[in-house]
Amino acid sequence: MTVCHAPLSGIRVLDFTRMLAGPYMTMNLADLGAEVLKVEEPAKGDETRGFPPHTEDGESCFFTSVNRSKRSIAIDLRHPEGREVARALALQADILAENFRPNVMARYGLDYQTLRQQHRRLIYCSVTGYGHTSPLRDVGGYDPIAQAESGLMEMTGFADNAPVRAGGGIIDSLTGAMAGQAVLAALIARGSTGQGQFVDISLLDCTLAAMTPYAHSTLSTGRDMPRVGNKSVFMAPMDIYQCADGPVLLIASSDRQFRMLCTEVLQRPELVDDPRFRTMTDRLANRQDLDRIIGAALLEQPRQTWIDRMRPSGIVVGNVRQMSEALASPEVRARGMVVAVDGGERALEDYDTVGSPFFFSHSQLRPPGAAPRLGADTDDVLASLLSYSPAQIRALREAGAIGG
Repeated sequence: MTVCHAPLSGIRVLDFTRMLAGPYMTMNLADLGAEVLKVEEPAKGDETRGFPPHTEDGESCFFTSVNRSKRSIAIDLRHPEGREVARALALQADILAENFRPNVMARYGLDYQTLRQQHRRLIYCSVTGYGHTSPLRDVGGYDPIAQAESGLMEMTGFADNAPVRAGGGIIDSLTGAMAGQAVLAALIARGSTGQGQFVDISLLDCTLAAMTPYAHSTLSTGRDMPRVGNKSVFMAPMDIYQCADGPVLLIASSDRQFRMLCTEVLQRPELVDDPRFRTMTDRLANRQDLDRIIGAALLEQPRQTWIDRMRPSGIVVGNVRQMSEALASPEVRARGMVVAVDGGERALEDYDTVGSPFFFSHSQLRPPGAAPRLGADTDDVLASLLSYSPAQIRALREAGAIGG
């Protein structure tokens, strides 16, 4: 079988993003083979470079986790000559990504309307909190706020406690993934039209879109979804149950799965015809009774015993793990989801990180490269892409327009 180059080989991304949503998107594009030029403010760079914890060589774990395989250029956009450098690079990019508030890039003359006058093929992706057409367009966007204002937070947690934020920066990462999907669609469209376009992605929109079954139910019934903890508003049983040596999450999402759970696993066939549990509607109405029966049964054996019984029967079950357990698990390691990164000249040490989730039969990903030092590639990019001489680069640096 012939292995092709990475899918986005030859595509150049000028990356003005920082924090999580934008950098996650551009990191995915880098994994797919795009050349990603990360533009950073010369003094401190991306704010997350200062986020703890730090590795032994002083790099932020947060920053290095979402900026692998990129090149860093330190440019001061407040400086007129810095803006000219950024503009020249934008005119050579296929994709420009930014996650400032809507007026920021326009202030620097780097907005879509300005750049498209000279670069009709440019795909310009802007990630904001509320979107460019929202009445809140100028309000900053944050993952927890999107969770709060979308209704997600009100749905998360237990009914007898306050709403809870979903952890892990999940909305930022989700938005980055959706932004990447939209950018790739625009890239395909450009192949047939020859024209780039503006891609407007917001945290709030992406959060709502990710909750479509729940939002649709509210629109259809006029009722808000209740907060049910680890249970589900659509199916039962679904919950975390304690086994003899720890918890598992168990789901029986159909009548067939429930029948298999009762007959093959719990060896309680009478439960199948129990009027409290005959249909999913019945099981939801009598969830407390059902959970009590399942919970008492699972306490009798260790987790792996139950998992080994359930999975062959098609019942959905899994261990409730710590992050360290998940990263060390055979299934994660078998998929190559923990990868070793060679620090090379970009870091003082090698490190492990989470790999790309993309797998192709005929294409290959870029081997993971270390996250860049602040401004590490400034001189090389200016010389190779813009043909700046050493004297010109030195003059820009002395003027404070660039760093690195």
